[in-house]
Amino acid sequence: MNCTSARSNWELYHDSEGDAQLYREVNEHLARCAACREWFDEQQTFEGKLTARLCEVSPSVELWDQIEQALPNPTTVKPSFRLLPLLRYVAAAAIFIAIITAWQWSTA
Repeated sequence: MNCTSARSNWELYHDSEGDAQLYREVNEHLARCAACREWFDEQQTFEGKLTARLCEVSPSVELWDQIEQALPNPTTVKPSFRLLPLLRYVAAAAIFIAIITAWQWSTA
């Protein structure tokens, strides 16, 4: 693993979301690369300070109003058609079965 790869996987490594192999490879890289070790330490310090600061602050009602106004209205969001490709395969299979059934009935 090189420095770019190790640093690009920082979030997965820090949040323990990567797989065991990624964790092992990053650890091996950090064992031999002082620059990345320092960079990882700085990132961890920054994340810790940011988390602590965010926990200290309670958002105001005005801030929440601004956030809600910036979000799209759920009634205007168009539905996602993620199942469309699957429905095409199901329809093709149903047509295929209908053709086979019709063919068997016609030869009987």
